[in-house]
Amino acid sequence: MSEGQLQQLISSFIYYNSDYRLAICQPCGSVLPKNVALHLYRFHDTLSHIERTAIVNYINTLEHEQPDNILKEISFETEIDAIEGLPIDEVACCTACKLLGAESTIIKHCQNKHNWITGRGNSYTMYC
Repeated sequence: MSEGQLQQLISSFIYYNSDYRLAICQPCGSVLPKNVALHLYRFHDTLSHIERTAIVNYINTLEHEQPDNILKEISFETEIDAIEGLPIDEVACCTACKLLGAESTIIKHCQNKHNWITGRGNSYTMYC
């Protein structure tokens, strides 16, 4: 694969939001986690090792934040515009600690941080 083809692949896969310093996986529509290589291996297994390595190397050149660091600065009272590069989802709020995020993120958060078990009457709040 030529250098030009690798650059085209990277730009089709990664969107860098410089305002929030977020590296966004365009096919998934989500901020890339700390372990970019594992994300690419798990969710984009059609990429070759060379392609995954090129994407990881590019990400390593960026000054990027993790989603948890950004979410700590945003609360229910904070009004922000949509973050360019991310799809607009309904927002959910953890009723225990007021963390905001996409519904799937809040469900995982509640399961991991508060031992939330699906179907046990635990709840979170949805906002449109």
